[in-house]
Amino acid sequence: MHNGGGDCLCHFRAYGDCDCGKDYRRDLTQLTSSENVCTMTPAAFATALDDLNLSQVQFARLTGMTNGTVSRWVRGVLPVPLWAERLLDAWDACPEALERARSDSGAPTAE
Repeated sequence: MHNGGGDCLCHFRAYGDCDCGKDYRRDLTQLTSSENVCTMTPAAFATALDDLNLSQVQFARLTGMTNGTVSRWVRGVLPVPLWAERLLDAWDACPEALERARSDSGAPTAE
């Protein structure tokens, strides 16, 4: 999932620093403008969740989205937003950030 490109967003202020060596500190809200079009397919989004051992409900809880919205992304009813794709890429590249997010939210951590 992670392409290692210069637009990687391994760091998010909400989840603190990471030891992966990347230093991209941008808010997720900067990724919601209309010129940022996501190319992630519903199947790729579902696969990314599976790869990270995240259910749709867990992803919704971690990101503040509704379960219905995440389900619509998986079913292709709504396009996957760019911020969600970038967040999944960041969590794939830096599993410690995902574990920190799970810990901060009270969600179960991966064993």
